[in-house]
Amino acid sequence: MLLLALHQPNFAATPEATGSTDPSHIRKLIGGLGANDFKTREAAQLALIRGGRSVLPVLAEYVNSDDPEIRTRVGEISDRIKQDQSSIPQTFSMFESSTKSMRSGDKAWWIDTVTKWSERANVCVSNMTGNIGLAGTIAQSFVPHCDRISMMLVMTYPIQSGWGWVRVDLCEDREGRPGEYVLARSWLRMDRDCPVPHSGFAPYPIPTTHVDPKRLYWLQVREFPDEDSPAPHNITNIGLSPGNRYAEGALLGDPSDSGNDALFMIVSQSEEFPFLHNLTRDDLERLPASARLPISPR
Repeated sequence: MLLLALHQPNFAATPEATGSTDPSHIRKLIGGLGANDFKTREAAQLALIRGGRSVLPVLAEYVNSDDPEIRTRVGEISDRIKQDQSSIPQTFSMFESSTKSMRSGDKAWWIDTVTKWSERANVCVSNMTGNIGLAGTIAQSFVPHCDRISMMLVMTYPIQSGWGWVRVDLCEDREGRPGEYVLARSWLRMDRDCPVPHSGFAPYPIPTTHVDPKRLYWLQVREFPDEDSPAPHNITNIGLSPGNRYAEGALLGDPSDSGNDALFMIVSQSEEFPFLHNLTRDDLERLPASARLPISPR
């Protein structure tokens, strides 16, 4: 069975949007936010907003600016950019419906596949001990200990009575909870013939995303069952470790699962996950209506 992925382009602005993505040019625009002339301030703010995610690292240098006008406008610009859902870098992965695998649900084969792949990957941080099954939406915080993330593996294995899409977001931390700003997003199709077995880790590739090795981040898991799925609410179980064994993070989910943590691996660099191929937009559009994504890929 082949796992296919559409790597959605990053919709951050092109150089034409701000005139340049050069940091010195962005700083010049930021300086314009404090100009005496109102039209100059407004023009600089509009240009920076159009710059999208590419200007955020430079904007962060001015959040505590001594100029109150610059400080206020930098905050407003950052919020506008971060709230733009259409700019989230994302990938779409699914199992090819025309290929039926005799390996579906083969736990030993899947564990061997994931183990061999992870041995050649740079796994920055992981929590892999224990397995308590939880159905539903969860968020797990973690400290990456690396400066980039290209793949998240989460123990999300399908239940046999439902199918649809699973979405994992990589989010900033905001006061101990997942922030509204989504750094990257991964969609994975879960069907009845999915090869991920009970207690198996599923791969969630993302466009390479730069992070602070020492900061707290969140992976947030949500499910989107198809309209014709017999299980209207849950399509997977999520593996947990009991007793807060991962000391650097915390789980948000069902209150009864407080003190547990999700089972996951965070990867900075790796080979392509086995059977991973690009999926075109046309391929997505040819899916049956009941299996369409809950969004329209741009």
